[in-house]
Amino acid sequence: MFSIGIPGEERWRYKRWSEGVRIITHASQNNIPVIGISKTTNAANPIKIIGQYERFELFDYASFLLGYETDSSTKFLIPLFSKEEEVDTERLIEIMPYFFYDLGNPEPSVPHDNINQLQIEGHETFSRKYENGIVLVNPSEKYEHNIKLEKPCIDPESDRMVNFVDMPEHTAKILIRKKRRTRKI
Repeated sequence: MFSIGIPGEERWRYKRWSEGVRIITHASQNNIPVIGISKTTNAANPIKIIGQYERFELFDYASFLLGYETDSSTKFLIPLFSKEEEVDTERLIEIMPYFFYDLGNPEPSVPHDNINQLQIEGHETFSRKYENGIVLVNPSEKYEHNIKLEKPCIDPESDRMVNFVDMPEHTAKILIRKKRRTRKI
C-alpha cells in the first residue's frame, strides 16, 4: 500500500507528490498490486478535516488517476467514515460523486519516469485524458487562470459546459465529456 496524500504540509510538497504519481504509474503499467490510499484524516483522531476533506480526497484520487491503467491490479482506497444524522440515530456513509463518474479508459500512457509529459504546456497543472473525460491536478503553489481545454467538457460541480478552467493551488478537477450518469449503490 502507498499513501498518496498526507494531511498537512507534506501533501503539498511537489517532490513527494510526483514520487507518488510515479509509483502509481509504474505499478499500474506493470500490473503490480499497489493500493493508493487517500489519507484525509489525522490517524490519532479520525475526524474529517473541517472544510478540507473533500478537497484532499479529490486531490488524492485525481493524482491516482494520472497514473492509473485499465485492467491493472492497482487500486484506490478511501477510508469510510460514518456520520450521525441529527434527525434520528441512523448512520450514513458518504461517498463522493466523483468516484462514480464514467470516465472510460485512460488515454495515453506515459513512462513512469517521465510524468512531466502530463504537464499542460505553459502551466503547472497536469492532465490525463480519459475516453469520457479529463483529470486535472495542480500540485503547485500557483493559482492558474484560464487553462484552455482541448475539447469542451462538463464541470460536474456546476453542471455547465466549460472550455477553460481555473486551477487554484493544490487542487484537482475531474471533468466529463458527456452528460454523467451516476449509479446508486
